[in-house]
Amino acid sequence: MKKNAKHAKINVMFIILLLFVSSCSTRIGTFTLLSCRTIDKDKKYTAIAKYKSCNGFTIDRAVSKNCHIYGGEYMENVFVYRRNGLIGAIGGRYKVRGDVMGEIK
Repeated sequence: MKKNAKHAKINVMFIILLLFVSSCSTRIGTFTLLSCRTIDKDKKYTAIAKYKSCNGFTIDRAVSKNCHIYGGEYMENVFVYRRNGLIGAIGGRYKVRGDVMGEIK
């Protein structure tokens, strides 16, 4: 009976360790402006959503997803984070957080 309890403790400790390792994120950059398409300089833009974030497997997918959700054209004052997967860098994602900018109509 004691042997099973010892294995259960080891399994619980391993799962907790795995959760700590899998939830690590690292800030990899700060950008004034990020966009996945051409910005028209003749148009005027304003902040549609402040300090919004979104995840994606690549940085451009995360930016596109965030702009699509809020109806914006690009992002300003952006922080980019790398979130590790279960086994280090394998299966990780990117997270972008910043202001979504849209055209003034």
